Amino acid sequence: MNIQAPAWVNPNTPTSSISDGGCDVYTISTQNPVFQWTPPVVSAAPAATFIYDLRIVELIDGQAIDYLMAKAPVFFKKNGLIVPQIIPANVIKNFCPSHLYAVQVTAKQRTTAALFGTKPVAIPPIPGAIMIFQVQVSPGYASPNARATAEQKCSIAALILY
Repeated sequence: MNIQAPAWVNPNTPTSSISDGGCDVYTISTQNPVFQWTPPVVSAAPAATFIYDLRIVELIDGQAIDYLMAKAPVFFKKNGLIVPQIIPANVIKNFCPSHLYAVQVTAKQRTTAALFGTKPVAIPPIPGAIMIFQVQVSPGYASPNARATAEQKCSIAALILY
């Protein structure tokens, strides 16, 4: 069975890169925050349907991205998405523009029930590529705690999400 993991569709153009890691960095706007990906492609299986788990962690200097994605505290997560897209408009304001984040989506098979007499095929969870992003603050954007410094806002937002 051949499996092609979910791939990122939006954002689709890197805006910078991390020099020491060689990773592209994408930008998410507070005005229109959209993460979108392609569903996995699985050959040799009857029409499988998937649900998606999305996980975002904050990057820490000197730590491997794969390690952080697996072990770091979650900054934001959403499990059980039924479409390959999320618009985190209500939580994007808690992200700090000066910080970098990693996001990964994992596809999970909805059901292994046989379809029209075919033998069910169990597909293991399929992790997609990890994307690095930062948040771009829209002009005129003001957070609820506008008098706080940018670093204080980041600390407050981190406390709220944890």
